[in-house]
Amino acid sequence: MHGLERDSVSQWEAELTKRLQELLHAADHDTQDTEQLKSLSSFLQANRDLGERFSAELQAIDSLQAKE
Repeated sequence: MHGLERDSVSQWEAELTKRLQELLHAADHDTQDTEQLKSLSSFLQANRDLGERFSAELQAIDSLQAKE
């Protein structure tokens, strides 16, 4: 992977991590955020490399859904 591509991937991962954290904190109060989390979770699980990279976030989403 070239330097520019690697930087783009790193930036995308950082933005995704930030958005996941925002949704996890807001999901307790907002059904729409919970639905977005479910969609993101499905997307991450469908892509094995992303599922591995974001495994902690996926566990947090699963935990949150188990409470519902």
